[in-house]
Amino acid sequence: MPGTPSLTELANAHGVATHVRDGSGRARAVAPEVVEAVLTSLGVECSEDAAPSADRHDGGTPSMVGLPDALVLRESWTPRVTLTVPATAEFEARIVLEDGSIVPLERGEELDAPSDTGSESEGVEDEDKSEGGEDESDAAGESDSTSPQVVDLDLPGDLPLGYHELQVSAGGRRHVRPVVVTPATMTLPPDLAAKRGWGVAGQLYAVRSDRSWGIGDAADLAELGTWAARSGADYVNVGPVNAADPVPTIDPNPYRPASRAALDPLAIRVEEVPEIGYLSAAEHQLVEWHGDDARRLNLTDEVDRDAVWESKRAALRMIFNVERSHRRRRDFGHFVESEAGWLFDYATWCVIALKHGLPASTWPEELQNPRSPEVAAFREEHADDVEFEAWLQWVAGAQFADAQREVKAAGMRIGVMHDIAPGVIDGGFEEWAWPEAFAADMRLGARAADGTVVDLGLAAMKPSALAENGYAQWRDIVRRTLARSGALRVERIGTLFRQWWIPQPSAAENAADAGTYVQFDHEALIGILLLEAHRAGALVVAGDEDETEPWIRDYLAERGVVSSAVLLDDTEGSGSRDPKKLPELAMTSLGAKDAPPSAALLTGSHLEEARRYGLRDDHAAYEKRAEKRREALVEALAARGLTTPRASVEDQVGALHRYLASAPSLLLTVRVADLVGDQRVVGEHGVTHVHALWRRPVAGPDESGVSLDDLMTSRRAKRVIRVVRARS
Repeated sequence: MPGTPSLTELANAHGVATHVRDGSGRARAVAPEVVEAVLTSLGVECSEDAAPSADRHDGGTPSMVGLPDALVLRESWTPRVTLTVPATAEFEARIVLEDGSIVPLERGEELDAPSDTGSESEGVEDEDKSEGGEDESDAAGESDSTSPQVVDLDLPGDLPLGYHELQVSAGGRRHVRPVVVTPATMTLPPDLAAKRGWGVAGQLYAVRSDRSWGIGDAADLAELGTWAARSGADYVNVGPVNAADPVPTIDPNPYRPASRAALDPLAIRVEEVPEIGYLSAAEHQLVEWHGDDARRLNLTDEVDRDAVWESKRAALRMIFNVERSHRRRRDFGHFVESEAGWLFDYATWCVIALKHGLPASTWPEELQNPRSPEVAAFREEHADDVEFEAWLQWVAGAQFADAQREVKAAGMRIGVMHDIAPGVIDGGFEEWAWPEAFAADMRLGARAADGTVVDLGLAAMKPSALAENGYAQWRDIVRRTLARSGALRVERIGTLFRQWWIPQPSAAENAADAGTYVQFDHEALIGILLLEAHRAGALVVAGDEDETEPWIRDYLAERGVVSSAVLLDDTEGSGSRDPKKLPELAMTSLGAKDAPPSAALLTGSHLEEARRYGLRDDHAAYEKRAEKRREALVEALAARGLTTPRASVEDQVGALHRYLASAPSLLLTVRVADLVGDQRVVGEHGVTHVHALWRRPVAGPDESGVSLDDLMTSRRAKRVIRVVRARS
């Protein structure tokens, strides 16, 4: 058909890469069937006989072309919006600011629109969004159908930071779009800019105290943070604490949550729920028995989430049944009201999952649609169970917020730094609640510099879905995280720029041959991230250790985002990077939270585990590189007079931290695993199929468990902390 765009043109118009660079840096073409599969998942018609895209006409009124779903701009920017509107004198444009005040916009120069206006829209459809979510249009018979005109609107450069609305009335119809004004750059808190800081990092589930119910929880976070604060630390960084699927077997990987809005109820400390004091003596004894069962799990060498939750859920249900005070009822009611947009959908999904299992595709068809009458009836029928799931979210949020208050009161300048996962698990709550927002038959992958790809098992959210709701979902994720922290770290921040999508099922043996990049509006996503951080007085750290694109790092630096730097990076061939060459605006550590601990790299103990779990395809070459890296690292430390080649592993780990302390970076991070001398792989960056690695509690050099109580009195830990504290 004449005028039908080619596959390449369609891909370019929708941000789908048709060429990528392989491990040697050479460009290679993406298979056409992969490009077509990705485009189809985005809702783009790719067949040769498909009609060219045209603007929608509602009720005989020509659509307003050129009005984006959302406008996200930096402060002082003056963007021009070019609109094609019906030729009518009834035209008005204004911005309604967040505080309700009005900024009128003047109608600019008016030109005749080209005759083929519809084909120039490049697939952008106009959604007529009124304040109430409905179109505000005249009857079709009253529409002005004269020739359209092109109008320029220049937005003023003095709009305040915040969430505003652009309202345009033309042709008897009012169009409303969000306008978000974001900070040009993130400003460091004055006390942090004046004095560098340091902190500790680890996975919360792995840090168990003697009072834990088999897993690290919010109270353990407060304990770890206040102890570190009294040693001079400014922050404690933990992995995501979001909810996994609520049914066994619970996914242990915190970077694969069912929802980034919901918190993990496993992190609740039962004894710190206020209503526990109102249990009867018999009920209190039952809770104690459940606690005894769970605390015995502290002695195991794996974190058994299913067994922990069986005990913890039973105890929490008893506490939930206690009548709350008037004050607590009001607080819970306020929480429910403020979180109404997602909370009861999530709670309902949990209850259905507990009854029918997962995935949701196996549920009765009428329950697969969250807006169906049957789901509403199910929610009503199981109202008490649904309320319990909502109550768990309230309690978990309150305990994490308490942890932040405690560590700040203990002297931390930043407090808790939570990680945000790069996405949600395929087939989880968010796909059920907002199926139209996700690309069918696509999964999110991670592509390394050498071209290898890992399927992360995460659902692929459409870029258009984020824009169509004014990025409200992303804003809410960031806002909820900052409500309980003083900083956040965005894991794999490169996914806010572009994502590697893998069609499912994939026929290719190598995931690198079965996927391609999809572009996202990073200006909008990073801007909203900075706006929320600005309002919370918080810090943003980029989880960009694996980022391969220099322009992304440059962009983040321009926006003032703190990068993540890893000292034990062998790209320079010397076993590590030169700490004095590391960036100043960075949070620097010896390695990521889920990378092999320093002692493992020095002893080579991680190599056996890599072989056992099949973590490397080229294991012989990996072992050879690791041995050369270890030798180079020990030689580098000896050459600087920090240690001797025959020094003990503990002394070498201490020397590594002295080496780290010479970095000019704003923040230095000490891993919990290095504080206790752990020599095992605790998690593995990018590995999703080996669950055993994500079930390991903190342990010492002999692989026996180290409780939080022992950590806080550890001579080894004090020795490492003394080094980084002297640097600050």
